[in-house]
Amino acid sequence: MTNPMKNRNLPDSLELEKIDKERSQFHNFFRFPGSFHPPLVNMILSKYHNLTQIGDPMSGSGSVALEGIAMGCDVLSMDIDPLSYLITKVKSCPMDPREYEQLFEQWLELTGPLPPKDQTSKAEAKRLLHEVETTTCYSWPPNPFHWFETHVIASLARLLLALHDLGHMKDGFRGALEATFAAVIRRVSRADPQPVSGLEVTKIMKKRLKKGIEFDVIGKLRERSMILAKGYRHLLSLDSIGISRVAQGDVRSDWSDYCRKCNYEPDLIITSPPYCNAIEYWRRHRLEYFWLGLLNREEILRNSRKFIGSTTIFQDDLRDLEKPKLQSIRLVIKKIGAKRKIRKARLLQKYFLDTEKWTSSVLSTLSPNGIACVIVGPSKSYGVDINTPKFVIDIIRMQGYNVEMFLEYSLKNQRMQYPTRNGAKIKTETVIVVSK
Repeated sequence: MTNPMKNRNLPDSLELEKIDKERSQFHNFFRFPGSFHPPLVNMILSKYHNLTQIGDPMSGSGSVALEGIAMGCDVLSMDIDPLSYLITKVKSCPMDPREYEQLFEQWLELTGPLPPKDQTSKAEAKRLLHEVETTTCYSWPPNPFHWFETHVIASLARLLLALHDLGHMKDGFRGALEATFAAVIRRVSRADPQPVSGLEVTKIMKKRLKKGIEFDVIGKLRERSMILAKGYRHLLSLDSIGISRVAQGDVRSDWSDYCRKCNYEPDLIITSPPYCNAIEYWRRHRLEYFWLGLLNREEILRNSRKFIGSTTIFQDDLRDLEKPKLQSIRLVIKKIGAKRKIRKARLLQKYFLDTEKWTSSVLSTLSPNGIACVIVGPSKSYGVDINTPKFVIDIIRMQGYNVEMFLEYSLKNQRMQYPTRNGAKIKTETVIVVSK
């Protein structure tokens, strides 16, 4: 069989029509590294406009769900990350913006005026943290005074105490306020917002801190709340919007069960799996996990081992792995092992074993005439090229599905997804189109 990746002329870049300005801002409500490029999602949805049952089993920040309902489609989404679940649900299940704004103002009124920077003692901040821990479902991160200034800690704690005291709300509104809070946490922390590897007070951030950054918690909170309310108004102003359903779960084992439970056969699946050198979302999102009580320390450690492409897998998880079925994948793993990078070779081995599992789980739920669009790019590790798109195509074909066509394109911004190790950049991405 001819290699579909060979001798193709790449366009200089993928020219995409811009999406609505209001929705573009809404996509950026929460800073999410490696998020799906919304115009690309829009292009795929437009191309297959007759397919309206949409699935995204690795939803990330909800780009597919948001674009899908905006085009009148029904969307079923899932992600293993509890923060992704929250953000996707809040963005794709619009609520009455006036009610949200009224609740937001009640929240701030209940919080009361926040103390100025120079009038907050460490003892008072610790007292408020203890109160959050003992009286609410929320929490606080390890080493909070490393990541946040004292007055910021006190402000965040008082906001959570007030959010708890708001009591019962209509379905979804508490999640909307929590998502607004989550969207602010990184923006008022000492952690550099740019790196995607995790949490880091970088040299650049230290210089900015030394010059004197003013962390305006309420200002940032109002900024994010306005984006959310405007996003809801935009969606509700459309002639027709679809319905979004979101679940938290593991694509390898829970997606097919979720589809059966919902009696849902997607006729169009759009998803972008993590790359081999994956963004460590569990590490990057720790501040949000802790403050919102989404995961405790033990749960974060346990969940970190479940993320596809994670580089923090325990050694026990890498023992006695099966061999990938494809000889071409085994050869790449062998090349990296020959460089004495045994752990990296095993991580890559697990990555492609996971790829066999998630492709099988996801594609089995397609309707008989359905289409799946899988967006993935190649990478490089220790000088060895890893042609992930070709390997994914071969795995899908091995499972009995058809790869009808694909689009391979150069990225204008080679760091659109995330920077890779050893100075390598992601220069292309591929849209793989699959049918039964």
